[in-house]
Amino acid sequence: MDILKRYGIKEDPRLRKARRELVMTLLIWLFYTLAIMIYTFGVGGSNPNAIVLGLPWWFHYLTISLIFMVIIIFFTSRFVEDVDLSPWRSEKEERKDV
Repeated sequence: MDILKRYGIKEDPRLRKARRELVMTLLIWLFYTLAIMIYTFGVGGSNPNAIVLGLPWWFHYLTISLIFMVIIIFFTSRFVEDVDLSPWRSEKEERKDV
């Protein structure tokens, strides 16, 4: 960001919000992916005779974790804002962001 200061460019606050939301979303999906992989490879092959409704027992726990993931995504979507990306913004909107 040193180059922005050198040329006197002000960072757009929309970019800061978008960056924060991107990092938050990627961390949630990374955590969920790692949790599923660790659980599946760590616990998945333990007892081949444990079957519930024709599926391995660990599959049901992953389904429950998917329900929790949907709940997390629902609450995360409340946090993410719709931001107008048009380059033309009124002065009122400019003052609102500052």
